Amino acid sequence: MKKLATLAGSLLGAACLFLFLRSAAKHWDAFQALSLDAAGVACVAASVVCYLGTHAASGASWRLALRVFNESIGYAHALRIVTLSQIGKYVPGNVGQHVGRVVLAQRAGIATGHAVVSLALESVLLLGGAALCSLAAFDLLFDAARGHALAIERNLSIAFGLGIVACVALLLVPWSRRRLVHLAHRWLVLFSLRNFGLYARILLLQACSFTLGAIALWLAVQAVSPVSLAMPASVLGVYAIAWLVGFLVPGAPAGLGIREALLVVGLSTLFGNDMAVLGTALFRLVTLMGDGLAFLAGLALSRLRD
Repeated sequence: MKKLATLAGSLLGAACLFLFLRSAAKHWDAFQALSLDAAGVACVAASVVCYLGTHAASGASWRLALRVFNESIGYAHALRIVTLSQIGKYVPGNVGQHVGRVVLAQRAGIATGHAVVSLALESVLLLGGAALCSLAAFDLLFDAARGHALAIERNLSIAFGLGIVACVALLLVPWSRRRLVHLAHRWLVLFSLRNFGLYARILLLQACSFTLGAIALWLAVQAVSPVSLAMPASVLGVYAIAWLVGFLVPGAPAGLGIREALLVVGLSTLFGNDMAVLGTALFRLVTLMGDGLAFLAGLALSRLRD
């Protein structure tokens, strides 16, 4: 069984890497077409660094989420798992990164249940952080919610229905019924007052992550702008809203399409349509470069552990 799980994990990793490389190949012409001066290149480099910072924050926040279940893991180890698994977001459905993290966590000796629930906990807090940051561009938030209301409602209904089916299945299986008390105790740990300090720290890290992402987005716009641009606070809201809607309406690899459309709409009101389109396109390239570098960093951390 363990060998089968290892084989499945390896195949999943290979598929994720293939899909990432295919996505990069589709954007190769855009890479070659970039014509930036020295200041533009510096902005792109700084944008990539800021984007990599979002991975660093994610590793730290997941490590804190694992502490809720008394799972102790070093930051470098958590960062390795996060950076390697993030390549999975290029799988259609936008869930590959979550599956990959659970698989890698299991290989690292973390209980599968703890890995799944800690990931769910981090995702809930991530949604909360995105919702708070999105208030910086409240008008766009309202328009985005209205424009994608049916898709968001459908996906939330599907998630709720799957949760009900899972609960019914647990009640019908005798082995599961015997473990319900134990499972309930583990879930109640989430609501312990002693954990609220950890939740506050995770939310702070998520806010830092969205701030770094917003700065990376602004730098991408600055790289293609002929004049110096100030960074309004609403850039944070635009970035958070695009991420939030892309998370709630999965399907496209890495949120491709939905997030970028919202970025163009939001940035157009700040910098004009031309700068919004060019900056969003360049930011897509920045995220590709960042995800590739993060994956290589994860491989390097793996070799150091070995």
